[in-house]
Amino acid sequence: MRWILPAGLTLALLLTGCPSPTEKTVPVSGTVNWGEKVLPEGDIRFIDMDKPGVEHSGKIKEGKFECQVAPGKKKVVISATRESDKKDTVMGAAPRQQYIPPRYNDPNKTELKDYQVKAEGPNTFTFNLKDK
Repeated sequence: MRWILPAGLTLALLLTGCPSPTEKTVPVSGTVNWGEKVLPEGDIRFIDMDKPGVEHSGKIKEGKFECQVAPGKKKVVISATRESDKKDTVMGAAPRQQYIPPRYNDPNKTELKDYQVKAEGPNTFTFNLKDK
């Protein structure tokens, strides 16, 4: 009996914020531009605006992304890192730093809101992020 409470808590933590394995997802694709160029690499997250805690993500490579996302109204978070100009004297390497501003990379501050992912598609998006 002593294992029931810990097992239940562990299960609850694993399920919180995760999409259901039976939840229908659809293909989403597109491009991400940073300033006047494609974003070389990064991460993109589609966060459900009607179901807090539910999100789907994908990788950005050479400005393009493809991932599976549940239909509905989403806000989008885009992040990318690059080597810092300063070398870490202890580690001997340049640390990575986030260079996409919070207006795009912070779930609470993103300006990328109200994107509708449709069950019937097509779901192709272009994000033109301003570097200034």
